[in-house]
Amino acid sequence: MKNKVKWSGVFPAVLIPFKDDYSIDEEGFRSLVRWVASHEGVNGIVVNGHTGEIMTLLPEERAEAVRIAADELKGRIPVISGVSAEGTIEAIQHAQAVEKAGGSGILLMPPHSWLRFGMQEESPVQFFKDVAEAINISIVVHQYPTWTKTSYTTSQLLEMAAIPNVVSIKVGQRDIAQYEVDIRALKKNAPDVSLLTCHDEYLLPTLVQGIDGALVGFGCFCARFNRRTSKMC
Repeated sequence: MKNKVKWSGVFPAVLIPFKDDYSIDEEGFRSLVRWVASHEGVNGIVVNGHTGEIMTLLPEERAEAVRIAADELKGRIPVISGVSAEGTIEAIQHAQAVEKAGGSGILLMPPHSWLRFGMQEESPVQFFKDVAEAINISIVVHQYPTWTKTSYTTSQLLEMAAIPNVVSIKVGQRDIAQYEVDIRALKKNAPDVSLLTCHDEYLLPTLVQGIDGALVGFGCFCARFNRRTSKMC
């Protein structure tokens, strides 16, 4: 990676339609991706989002979703794929599959075992460093709510922001006070990393801090409102 490209605007997390046999409906998926991407203010597409189908897809199906979206958009805007795995080796394999399928970046989620058992202080940053070193595409940090055991501290976020591949942070603290603290610290100390809210349920209060955009599932359903949202950023 050379200089970071600061992603801004609205990045809708899109759903994946399926056929009756549970295989990906490629024609329907292409149509949805094309429709969402056609709206002004949409500057990227996210597939395999954490509240989407990622947990039920086989590894090759996750990669296939990336391939279809990337082929349909042909580089007009970035295609970002969620990566969720219980260990570093598996996460790297998924990330490399995204790169091979034509994805522009990954949305790297914490291992779900951390949700129950927590994590050692040094584990998250090392996890991101290891995955970053194995790929040549961008990384979006996925920040979980403060009430979970996988919510990164301000200092951890700042360390992650210093990793060359990390270009954005999906800030989803669901705690406005901590959100404000993190936003201020990141804007001051990591200005080359974009900040994207993922608070579908209260979007406006998390935009007024002057952040760079939004990565939300809401954008897939109400794409025509993205123009206004992006201008508010």
